[in-house]
Amino acid sequence: MATDLYKQRLLLLRQALDNSTADFRLGQWEAIEELLNCLCS
Repeated sequence: MATDLYKQRLLLLRQALDNSTADFRLGQWEAIEELLNCLCS
């Protein structure tokens, strides 16, 4: 199940690319999430 943060960031990705079916590449979201966790700690 996708988190609210994931859904919000996916919406931003789709808006930025002007592509309603865009999705994160394999492992891309996990890398972003890890960076966010490091920055917020």
